[in-house]
Formats: sequence, structure tokens, C-alpha cells
Amino acid sequence: LEIVHESPLIIMDGSHNPMGIQQVADWLKINFPDYQIQIAIALKSNKSHHEMISLLQDVGEVSIYKPRSKGFLSIEQFPTSIPYFKDYQSIYSHFFKSTKKKKLLLFTGSLKSAIIQKRYFKKYQKQQKIKVF
Repeated sequence: LEIVHESPLIIMDGSHNPMGIQQVADWLKINFPDYQIQIAIALKSNKSHHEMISLLQDVGEVSIYKPRSKGFLSIEQFPTSIPYFKDYQSIYSHFFKSTKKKKLLLFTGSLKSAIIQKRYFKKYQKQQKIKVF
């Protein structure tokens, strides 16, 4: 778990199984009870995606995305009731549109996707001229 931006909070997390997801969900509930929490999850195809999504829905607004890397679940494999973002710019745009003062964006579901998203956020920061904390 790594905080990559403080205001608003953006966190990259490598949890990739139900136990890890439960721990991050509990951590969020304890430490950020009054935050609007947006969770973007990317999962490998061999993971218990229904269980992990259910655990996260107790904490915040869950959306899915599929990194360009191989082995991740496609949009067709996720429940249709969950919002899908086609790229990282869409996720960040949705998040930054919110006017809430206390908000948090969590990327989770895979170590690989956490690494990818950290790289994407740096790119997004430069494009949008977002100040680094």
C-alpha cells in the first residue's frame, strides 16, 4: 500500500486475494470513516473477483478497469452493475470531478496493476499539472 498523493488522497494497493482485500477494507473503514471512497479494481482472471468486489462495496464506490497487460479480467467477466472505466484518464477525471473535500481514490486488485497505476498517475499529474504533495 502506498499513498501517492495526499490532497486528495490517492492510494495504490497490491492486495490481490480476499484476505488482503479484507485487510485494506478494514483499514479504510477505521482510518477514513468520513471520506468519500472511490475504489478502482483490476483483477487477474484466476482470482475470486465476486468475493473481493463484495468486500470492497461495503467501503466505497467500486469501479473496474482492465489494464492493457495480459491476464486481467475483461469487462464481460464482471457484474454489469459495476461501473467500468476504459482507461486511467477516465478514472481520474471521475474522481477529480467530485466536490467533496474528504475524498480518497484507491487502486487495488493486483500488484501489477498497482505498479502500472503509479506510473499512469505520474503521467496524469504532468498532463493535468497536478501538484505533487
